[in-house]
Amino acid sequence: MSDPLDALEKSISTLRRAIRDASAAGDGERAGELRAQLRRAERAWDALIDTGEPAPRRRPASCRTRHRPPSARSFRHANTSTVR
Repeated sequence: MSDPLDALEKSISTLRRAIRDASAAGDGERAGELRAQLRRAERAWDALIDTGEPAPRRRPASCRTRHRPPSARSFRHANTSTVR
């Protein structure tokens, strides 16, 4: 069991380094692709550690990043900056 864990840990480390490099280079698209690969590798690692439970395919909705609607202040600013 340690061989697959070791391989996954090495892969996770490599992916984190690649994400850092892509972000530093300003390649957000590549960094996003690498983050998706990292999440899959982390779920696989969790599945190997857990006692027979399969890794979840998706994070619960409560854990996902939520986009906040624009605040009233930013809305007012956007509307007052136009020519009257």
